Amino acid sequence: MPPRPRLPRAPLTLVLSATALLAVGGAAYALQSGGGTEASTSTRTATVKQGVVQSTVTGSGNLAPAKQLNLDFGTAGKVTKISVKEGEHVSQNQLIARIANASQRADVAQAEADLEAAEEALENAGGSTSNVEASNTSDQVARSNAVASSSDRIAYVYASETSAEAAQATTPEATTAPPTPTPKPSIPAPSSAQGSGGAPTTTPSTSGSSGSGGSSGSRGASGAGAASGSGGGGASSGGATSLASAEATYLKAKLAVEEAEEALADTELRAPVAGTITELTGSVGDQVGGSGSSASSPTSSSSSVGGGGATTSSTSSSSSSFAVLSQLSKLSMSVSFSESDIGKVKVGQAATVSVSALDGVKLAARVAKVGLTGSTSNSVVSYPVELTLTQNAAGVRSGMSAEAEIVVEQATGVLSVPTQALTGRSLTVVDDDGNTSTKSVTTGITGDSTTQIVSGVAAGDKVQLPSLRTGGGSGSTTAAAGGSSRVGTGAGGGGGLGGGLGGGFPAGGPAGGGFQRP
Repeated sequence: MPPRPRLPRAPLTLVLSATALLAVGGAAYALQSGGGTEASTSTRTATVKQGVVQSTVTGSGNLAPAKQLNLDFGTAGKVTKISVKEGEHVSQNQLIARIANASQRADVAQAEADLEAAEEALENAGGSTSNVEASNTSDQVARSNAVASSSDRIAYVYASETSAEAAQATTPEATTAPPTPTPKPSIPAPSSAQGSGGAPTTTPSTSGSSGSGGSSGSRGASGAGAASGSGGGGASSGGATSLASAEATYLKAKLAVEEAEEALADTELRAPVAGTITELTGSVGDQVGGSGSSASSPTSSSSSVGGGGATTSSTSSSSSSFAVLSQLSKLSMSVSFSESDIGKVKVGQAATVSVSALDGVKLAARVAKVGLTGSTSNSVVSYPVELTLTQNAAGVRSGMSAEAEIVVEQATGVLSVPTQALTGRSLTVVDDDGNTSTKSVTTGITGDSTTQIVSGVAAGDKVQLPSLRTGGGSGSTTAAAGGSSRVGTGAGGGGGLGGGLGGGFPAGGPAGGGFQRP
């Protein structure tokens, strides 16, 4: 067989040019067709509804007992008995622990014996305990009335002086006559009377009385009568002094008994309120000091609450306290808010607390206290807000982390639209035929996602939302009018280009044979 004639070799530049032309053509087709999908714009609408519009602020924190008491004995001593265990629920006034109290019990017995002796002495002096009690009570009432009356008099005098000054300032000056002097009372000349002893006796012109128990003396009375009156008064005064002394001794003895009983009560530590013993640091045999009890809350500041040195502090617990009593049935939460949000938070506002560890658990709460003093951290100022939970749920424990959402503004039963539908103070209204018109509206509260509409549209009207543009490649989506956007990668165009190149040079095709090397 004769040999095949060889074809001349195609120049390399010709191959490269053909490749480039096919690539450009495939790309142009892909871009023109858009992967077989044309871009389109969809119009979205929302209906004007009547409902609730609310604005909220959020913050995080930890749950804590609404009330927590640090308990200590009111006096020093050695612990002889502990009646509770840590974690035990106690009722009000239940005994928690006791220290040695032999000395205090002896003081109570001695004070009671002294009181009995004082009662007997009072009865011997002609008095009675009931009269002393009534007199003491009336004296206290009289002192209170005297203080009130004095305050009223001061207020009356001040008001009178103020009125007089005001009248003088508004009245023109006038010539006044000099005041007329008040005549001095005339004193009658003393008269002489002959007493039984023959000596003249000088007495005033008016009748007078002698001391207690004495006879009355008058003009012309004898000297002996006057002496007799003076003597009677002295004897009566001595009896009154004896009775008053007995009454005073009785009152002091009664006060001593009360003080001794209070000292004995300080040797016992009792629960002031019902709650749970969450911490018990003392044990039998410990020597404790009397520092009183204190109450704490998440955001409270130090202040005196009276009684046995008891104080309120911001410390949640104290390692020096003998026991810590917590009311776990009522929880609270302390949240910090920025200086831009704290002005919106007010006492009494409603809140929702979401517990992080318990999925779906949301509890109602209210703002109980708003801190007035801020703290600075990393140049950021924050203010504490205390929430009191009004609900509880199974599994919720003190110390759990949670997030609080406080409703700072709320309007119910009002018209509202999605906030994104507003363009300044206007809305684009869409009628049943799809025609649009722009209407000016009056807005109210701007909530988290909706805005209150006071006037301009009615319930049921349809308003236009920012449009969405879809299409282009692998389904890119673009929101017009400032809406959110999601742009695709254009993978469809790449596929079109690849198809063009593959079709131009099929594997094993005639072109391949045409350019086969010998």
